[in-house]
Amino acid sequence: MGRKRTGILAGALTLILLLAGGCGAQTETLRYALVTGQRGAKAEKALTQLESGMEDFAGAQGLKARTFASEKETVASYGDEISQAVQEGASVILANGEAMGKAVYTAQNEHRKTKFLLFGAEPSSEDGTKTKIRKNTLSILFSPEQEGYLAGYAAVKEGWQRIGFLAGPRTQDAERYYRGLVQGAEYAAGMLGLEEESVEIRFEFAGTGKLTPVRTEEALLWYEEGTEAILPYGEQIERAVLIAAEEAGGYVIGANRDLTGESSRVLFSVSPDYARAAKAALEFYEDGFRGGSAVYYGMKERAIRLNADFSDFDSFTQDDYNSVLNSVGTGTLTVSTDKEAVRDLKCVLLRESKPLGATEDATVSADLPEDTK
Repeated sequence: MGRKRTGILAGALTLILLLAGGCGAQTETLRYALVTGQRGAKAEKALTQLESGMEDFAGAQGLKARTFASEKETVASYGDEISQAVQEGASVILANGEAMGKAVYTAQNEHRKTKFLLFGAEPSSEDGTKTKIRKNTLSILFSPEQEGYLAGYAAVKEGWQRIGFLAGPRTQDAERYYRGLVQGAEYAAGMLGLEEESVEIRFEFAGTGKLTPVRTEEALLWYEEGTEAILPYGEQIERAVLIAAEEAGGYVIGANRDLTGESSRVLFSVSPDYARAAKAALEFYEDGFRGGSAVYYGMKERAIRLNADFSDFDSFTQDDYNSVLNSVGTGTLTVSTDKEAVRDLKCVLLRESKPLGATEDATVSADLPEDTK
């Protein structure tokens, strides 16, 4: 009789523990996996944000998440880490960037029951000649026009009226960013009641993204001729403009990645918020995954952020920032990708510059702040 009662009590205790485990306790089965390469300075912030977003989401759901880091920076090694994550039970693989996209290109076919969330890229073959997003994959890109809009809006709200946009090749994303920048500047100027053509945006698509002395000379010339802040589009252009800004005392607006803290000449940056993007993508997965395409995340998902210390601004405020996020996020304000969006402007005067020189192969070796190299 005593043994029977003991068995009943033990069974009841087990049932109670199982029920308790379903109320917030983390399951032992791996659900989400972030696969990365070695974290260099350029990728660190994005990967840290992705990891944080994944872990926060998993914790709130009582699910298990883990990061798998490749020791080698090769597509084959990335693929091995993906396979290891799948073998350990991961239902969803998160990855970031073009290099990881080459591993996903093959892995999405090899592991068809696994779902892939690829940020900032589309799956492509190792030689880059083919792209394919299978039904078990979703590519999450970031709206360049909304990033540009936020940058232009903040710049004019801060009081800058002579802004530069210096880009490399005239890619679709660079064009969309530029159009967003112009629309954001125009909207802010209208809100401030500025006179016609009182804001000038000087722009140039240089045709090359290489870091050359000419790009730095161009930026210096712009600063000397009165440009207050330059938004460089492209990593190498970014370095050239930082050099010029340090010399001329001009300002730089960071695009696509957070440059704040890398130079005192960067007042603010607009970049993807990977933590918010990860949460939005995982929520999409849990609500009923539909893959096979690329989607753009923006202010609606809060996947774009302005990186700044608002105490450093003279005029732009936290309220200004929240207002534009809410307006674009809810659709009250529309950011267009159409060419017509940058015509018939009232407050903004567009001034196209011609490249100073040919797209020579010489590289810049000027002194840079250590963390921008």
